[in-house]
Amino acid sequence: MIAKRHLYSLVACALVAGGCDEEMVKPHEDPTPAQFDPSTHPALAPSVARPPSAGHAAASIDRRAPAAPALGDVLAQFVPPAPCALGNGRGMAFDGSSLYYTILGDPNIYQLDLEGNCLGAIPVSQDLSTIEGGPLAWDGSAFWTMHYAFPDPAFTVYRVDPDDGSIISSCDIAAQNPDHPSVVGEGRVIGERPDGLDWTGNTLWVSSETFANNWTVELDRNCNILTAFNPPVHEGWGTSGVVFDGTDLWHANPIISFQFQTDVLGVLTGRSFSNDLVLEDLACDDVTFPGQPALWANAAAAFENTITAYAVDRCPSVMQVEIDIRPGAPPNVINCSNERGVVPVAILTTDGFDATTVDHTTVTFEGAQETHMDPRTGEPRRHESDVDGDGDQDLVFHFRIGETDLDCASEEGQLQGRTFDGHPIAASDVVRMVPGRNGAR
Repeated sequence: MIAKRHLYSLVACALVAGGCDEEMVKPHEDPTPAQFDPSTHPALAPSVARPPSAGHAAASIDRRAPAAPALGDVLAQFVPPAPCALGNGRGMAFDGSSLYYTILGDPNIYQLDLEGNCLGAIPVSQDLSTIEGGPLAWDGSAFWTMHYAFPDPAFTVYRVDPDDGSIISSCDIAAQNPDHPSVVGEGRVIGERPDGLDWTGNTLWVSSETFANNWTVELDRNCNILTAFNPPVHEGWGTSGVVFDGTDLWHANPIISFQFQTDVLGVLTGRSFSNDLVLEDLACDDVTFPGQPALWANAAAAFENTITAYAVDRCPSVMQVEIDIRPGAPPNVINCSNERGVVPVAILTTDGFDATTVDHTTVTFEGAQETHMDPRTGEPRRHESDVDGDGDQDLVFHFRIGETDLDCASEEGQLQGRTFDGHPIAASDVVRMVPGRNGAR
């Protein structure tokens, strides 16, 4: 078997004008950071994107997970087929039923079914020259992404409509944190070629390029930095992708094909596995393989990015739950002229979900938190009540309209949060926004 780094050298030769000499393809010599030319490595080299041949079919996958798979075992793997484009893989996301990926230098978000078949592309439609090939995250109703910027950092995080690729909202990490070392300090700042992006239910994790001293940061939805650290270095290299598993973080080191886990402060947990690919962005999936959580990854490559699912201990994807806006008032009328008005929203307990398992301190509705705060703890108060009369306790919230992103043109309200065991949740309900009329007051 050819050493995996030797394979990467052979792939990199395709990117180097004039091919390779004998020294470039020696299989038994591991390049050190001082000897290694990043521009020739698939993880860092410019993409040479091309559509696959019409005859390139996706590999069918067996969703029955193998008996007792070991950490890092491959559960599914395929190269995206036409008409989805191939190239230097970057972003990776999972919405509960489909996979999504990006490639370097391409403004599209490509969609695959769980058998690896191409379902189409979503063109990110605002200023295509500045939103290309970045990492991806799914929050239950929309994508988050960044531009894979080089040589000048790009610190803007975009929320993207999955229907048409339009920009719903955006925030700027540098503008919100002008003096933070991950923005202005030494090393690879967070806006330099961001490789990883993940949604936790109420925050985002972002990681920058894989060089040593790169950054991993946690953001609120307005780009305020909540946590930041330089991830552990292995063999002289930092990380690319990052994903939250409900408790800890998985990181990818693409240069040595090594995936490892830390806690949310960057301390190693001792969990890790290796593979034979150059992994970039990561995404959680706990529904595709019965009883077996999976970590999906997009791989960097000279021409054909490979999508792979790896077995892990836990990796919760976003779970859709049911909510009722203004319980007992079916039209859901809200007075959008009254910014001081408060709208009640209930997370409902159903046959498949217990609303009381939700951590109320993580819940937001259109960006706003529960308006009633406990003066002793400074945290949102918890309200449980059977709002639908079915004998089960539901979880009730109250949100001040002026603190939400709702306006008089809104037709839907979206809620997000996490359960106590770290499972991201999302829900939506229709609203009828009426200026100067009765409704939420």
